Amino acid sequence: YANKYTSIGKDLISAVGTYFNQSGVNYNIEVYVNDQAVYNQSGVSRYMGFETVKLDKYIGVDENDTFIVEIGAGAAVPVSKGSRQHYTNNSSFVGLNGGYDDLYSDDEVASIKVYTIPDNSYMDIQSYQNTVQVTYFDEEGNPLTNADVYVIANGLEYAQTTDENGV
Repeated sequence: YANKYTSIGKDLISAVGTYFNQSGVNYNIEVYVNDQAVYNQSGVSRYMGFETVKLDKYIGVDENDTFIVEIGAGAAVPVSKGSRQHYTNNSSFVGLNGGYDDLYSDDEVASIKVYTIPDNSYMDIQSYQNTVQVTYFDEEGNPLTNADVYVIANGLEYAQTTDENGV
């Protein structure tokens, strides 16, 4: 099951919440931003009922980005039906027979909550001949030190840890 969202600001997706019909359910969470698969995390539910799953890595979205959170967790699909929520066409789906059905037609929505935090960080990019140096800064403008960062260039993801200068 999956829900589609549009970001209203520059944010970081930090967690996803949903319901599980029992503890010990194997799940897989996939995140797509602007139709590109950007993140995948698997785990096992700790509780029966609603559970918030903290993502191992923040996922950046910019204002007006479209992102989809898809959860695979066995046969049970938690849905909300007939609530005061405003249902919209083409925003909540359930997988059936290898495809997806829009839950809008049944006056339902998949029960997925996405948690975000503001992303006020920024980076300074300097190019030197064949080398690119990126300096990362936190929300207060301080160098982001000893932080794991992920850079995607030419379709490849590079994982690095910043030094004491945020480089």
